[in-house]
Amino acid sequence: MLTKVVIFLNPLLLFFIGVKVEAQQLRGQAFDKVTKLPIAYAFITDSKRSLGVVSDSMGIFSISDISKYDMLKISSMGYQSIYILPNDTLFQIIYLSEISISLQEVKVVKRKYKRIKMGAQERSADGEFGEGINPKYEMALLVSNQIGREGNIQAISYYFTKGSSVKIPFRIHIYTNHNGVPGVEITPTDVTVNTYRSNAWNKFNVSKYLLNIPINGCFVSMEWLNVKENLVKNKIENKQNIIHKIGLTTEFSESISFTRSDSTQWYSTQKIFTLERGVIFPQFIIYNPMIRMEVLFEENGF
Repeated sequence: MLTKVVIFLNPLLLFFIGVKVEAQQLRGQAFDKVTKLPIAYAFITDSKRSLGVVSDSMGIFSISDISKYDMLKISSMGYQSIYILPNDTLFQIIYLSEISISLQEVKVVKRKYKRIKMGAQERSADGEFGEGINPKYEMALLVSNQIGREGNIQAISYYFTKGSSVKIPFRIHIYTNHNGVPGVEITPTDVTVNTYRSNAWNKFNVSKYLLNIPINGCFVSMEWLNVKENLVKNKIENKQNIIHKIGLTTEFSESISFTRSDSTQWYSTQKIFTLERGVIFPQFIIYNPMIRMEVLFEENGF
């Protein structure tokens, strides 16, 4: 007896049997979508197998062992990434769009500064001091800080009266205000300058020392030096009586100056610079040295 064997085949199974997935090579070139210029060194990666290549300087690339079902990612710094499926063309052109970056507005604020004179303000002297003073004698004036915040010291000025010698050195010192008495010196180095005119203010630029006036003010002093020794050292003929005569002012209502010799203890000038006038109605005239500074403050707050 003959037996018939009937075999039923699933059509879907036949479809998959008939499909042959072939590996292929994709070549292409990446361009900027707007400028149409090649994009150098773009990344082309197979998202399934984490394989990739980099385009050359002209944006040309070649990637092998991919199928037409592989999803490829094309990316480059500054551009939006895209995903493509390989097609049957031998050379594929790809366009990338540049990423638009919105920058926050940057405001440039120009700082304004104000230069303020602090200390003695008078244009001429009410008296003078300095004739016959020995070297290493020092006189200091308290310069109050009316602004109430730190500012950069730009210049120091001294008023020298008529008959003062010119081109003669003296030394500038700046001290902290320690309860109304000169405290610690804040001048970083030896600041020696020369007078250059008499019967006038002599201003000296000290901005390079980057000194700030403390909130509670500071003392500015003048130190008399051994002038004769300096003249001999620099071979200058002494044809005049060497005198540093600093001007005195009565514009302050109290004595705010101190003196000392050879870097010893400070003494108030109240006794030597206070003059009593009148018998029935005595008046006291208080003198202080004519010293001032110019300070640079940020204008914010004025």
